[in-house]
Amino acid sequence: MFVLTVDQVSSRSRDDRVPELLDALSGVPLRLAPERTAGDEVQMLADTADAALEATLRILETGEWSIGIGIGQVLAPLQDSVRAGRGDAFVAAREAVEAARRTSSVPLCVRAPDDRLAEQVGELEALLRLVGRLIRSRKPGQWRVVRELRRDPAATQAEIASRLGVTQQTVSRAFTTSGWREESGVHPLARRLLAMIDLTTPRPSAPDLEGPTAGA
Repeated sequence: MFVLTVDQVSSRSRDDRVPELLDALSGVPLRLAPERTAGDEVQMLADTADAALEATLRILETGEWSIGIGIGQVLAPLQDSVRAGRGDAFVAAREAVEAARRTSSVPLCVRAPDDRLAEQVGELEALLRLVGRLIRSRKPGQWRVVRELRRDPAATQAEIASRLGVTQQTVSRAFTTSGWREESGVHPLARRLLAMIDLTTPRPSAPDLEGPTAGA
């Protein structure tokens, strides 16, 4: 499974953004919904690579968060609240967010309990940081177009222009300069890496551990 632990950057000098983040994550099919765990920290549990990636992208888009992604086992039975969760994935997420806090550019780190997966974890981390850097470079006008494309990938530029009240030329320019084609092109690779690391994590025979059979 995938545990995401995120912490607001420079929270002592900024307004509390936890409510904004919880709203941004609304609708993501997580196994356990995001909750404020302490102060300005939020934690959530995903049991599919799709949900883990979608949550990560929305957090990156919200901005100003250190993101820790832990991939591994979760002790069963799951409780109703992520605050009660235990297991390797939670420990890995804690280590990841602590490392992310010390990262200056894109504060995102990935950890898994098996050191033999270090190469794949490093590749996933590098890919997500690259996506994060692209996301952080977008201007407001570009974001308006990208969010419409994320919400309705099949929409034409003319339809998006009509919804936003701008010209089709404006939409075309924002689409080109936003890097959305390049970002969306690597989403499948990120999903595959997430799923591969999860599936490759050794499965102990103990009956109190949940793994891919729970949905990942």
